[in-house]
Amino acid sequence: MIIIAATFYPKSLECVIIEELQKELKEKKGKNYCKTYIKNKDARLIIKKYEMENYAWYRGNIGEIHIDKLIKLREKYDKNNKDKRRMKELIKLIINTIYGDLSSPYFYTAIQS
Repeated sequence: MIIIAATFYPKSLECVIIEELQKELKEKKGKNYCKTYIKNKDARLIIKKYEMENYAWYRGNIGEIHIDKLIKLREKYDKNNKDKRRMKELIKLIINTIYGDLSSPYFYTAIQS
């Protein structure tokens, strides 16, 4: 099975600062909704209605959001202490994996426009 998925973020709905996004999410609720029709064990039809939120978004830097925090956390562990060294190595692997996934030309997430 091959699954291809995509998403886009309209430039017109980008929030420049995180506070702007928080305000948008708090004040503006979407009017769109979708319904899911599900049959349960008894063959009864269950209809679930999902409200759609607005589509405001914020461009976050993965380094500032996650990597910098992981690097600071990693610095707390002493590589000379056996138990702490394991945690230090685990955090390093997590950082390297995130970087590899985001920068590899073999993953669609790394394609730059």
